Amino acid sequence: MLETIRRKPPEMKETPKIAMSFDLFRGMKFHLVRSAVIGYVIGVVPGAGATIAALTSYAEAKRTAKDPETYGTGNPRGIVASETANNAAVSGAMAPLLTLGIPGSASTAIMIGGLMIQGIQPGPMLFVDNPTFPYAIFASLLVGLPVMLALGLFGIRLWVKVTLIPTGALATGITAICILGAYTNENGMYPVWVMIIAGIAGYLMRKVDIHPAPIVLALVLATMMETNFRRALMGNNGDPMIFLTSPISAVMLALAVLVAVAPTFRIIMNRLKKPKDTADA
Repeated sequence: MLETIRRKPPEMKETPKIAMSFDLFRGMKFHLVRSAVIGYVIGVVPGAGATIAALTSYAEAKRTAKDPETYGTGNPRGIVASETANNAAVSGAMAPLLTLGIPGSASTAIMIGGLMIQGIQPGPMLFVDNPTFPYAIFASLLVGLPVMLALGLFGIRLWVKVTLIPTGALATGITAICILGAYTNENGMYPVWVMIIAGIAGYLMRKVDIHPAPIVLALVLATMMETNFRRALMGNNGDPMIFLTSPISAVMLALAVLVAVAPTFRIIMNRLKKPKDTADA
């Protein structure tokens, strides 16, 4: 196995050269800002996390792109969208932790447990009782992000060597880690079978050009949606009109409907334009 990993694939004679062009990123200012906003907002939502932020930002970038067929083949805009949102969600997840005492992601959930073990209660009084702690986090983010950028840029020739690992060896290692993680989750085979069936389903969806990202988002957010839906109904004596009478809820529902209907409307408009273009030709 180790010899297989060390050996370069026959079709690649040398390590690919990596060129960094800052002019490329200057033309993506809008994508950077949009992805950062999406990542931060999703990071603030408790339980969402960086994975959902990256998938959502990537899907939005692909939806609004003029060449969506190039996404998934190394389009720089797709990489910028997912990675920018992924990093922005980290700082966003700290907001509910420090202000409300609610973990915004799995990592902040671990942090809140560590804080409580040390006798520190996250929440509104944290800035009064332990003011040094939140500002220490702010300072660590300001220092840590440039360090991560430097490591990424200066070590890019080393990190890119991962692409030289044969696909078969890489897939075997990832599969083994997934099986081990699923088994240790409940110390049983049930999660392993769920993982295998989900993997086969995802493979079949790829074959018929069904992107699995929306399904992953639905599976992750379904529990949160159901829990908060019941909570809202209980707080309003079972009256569902609370979702329309509340300004925030009404705006969010309108945006959700708009996002769901916009792609279909665009497809219909493109089909209506085609006969006119054909007639003009």
